[in-house]
Amino acid sequence: MHSSLVGPAVNSVSNSTSELFRASPVPPPAHDPSKSAVLSRVETQKLTKVPAAPYGSGVYPVLSPRATIEAVDACAALVAGAQKMVCFTAPFALHAHIENALIESAAEVFGLLNKHGVVTKALYAAPHALLAAAGALDEKSVLEAWQSRLLEPLKGESLHHSGVFIHTKIILIDPLSDHPVVISGSANFSNNSSCNNDENQLFIFDEPEVTDVYLGEFMRMFDHYYFRDQMKVVEAQKITDPKAGFLDETDAWTAPYFNGGDRERARLAFF
Repeated sequence: MHSSLVGPAVNSVSNSTSELFRASPVPPPAHDPSKSAVLSRVETQKLTKVPAAPYGSGVYPVLSPRATIEAVDACAALVAGAQKMVCFTAPFALHAHIENALIESAAEVFGLLNKHGVVTKALYAAPHALLAAAGALDEKSVLEAWQSRLLEPLKGESLHHSGVFIHTKIILIDPLSDHPVVISGSANFSNNSSCNNDENQLFIFDEPEVTDVYLGEFMRMFDHYYFRDQMKVVEAQKITDPKAGFLDETDAWTAPYFNGGDRERARLAFF
């Protein structure tokens, strides 16, 4: 992990965003909703440009709705160019352009999903991808009951957010390199977020201190939910192992991490 102080980098990101909103024009009111929507797309696209190669250092705020899915395609292009590691969260389904880039990536891919159905079987089958779906070990747990009670008075929110464990939108490109990229904001990585919703997104280049914060939080959640996910797999498949829970007294357990296979590739992604 990078050891520099986080403060100056966070201030840089904050200042860039503040400058953007101070510069934002206030469009004239439109009586026709369709004209208002078109105007909104035109203004946001003029105001915030999607970064394109060759990428420079700094922060690129991107607002939506936009007339095209150029923000989605920018994410897909950055994923396609990753060298060693990509980390992503998926509260909802990913746009096909981004998912295809993840499937074809030469980097190790770590994905944290809100549930299994948000990505296709092809991404699960990719040998370089390690995915974890969030969830409770016990669906009747105290936490689950509390969340249901909390959302019950809000009928729309209850329907939309019931059972949502992961709602962050993050893509990290080569986060441990000298030129990391963070993509984060309110926008889902989807057509709807790009073209229809009022959303925001930050493309952050070459800010290792900021990237460290995102990577630390991502791996904290990933490791937590990966354990739960695997527990559910074992339970569903009724796998029993009389040696489970005991340490191997030999060094045989290290073999998968040094035999050129999936586990070794995943381990080396952190170096």
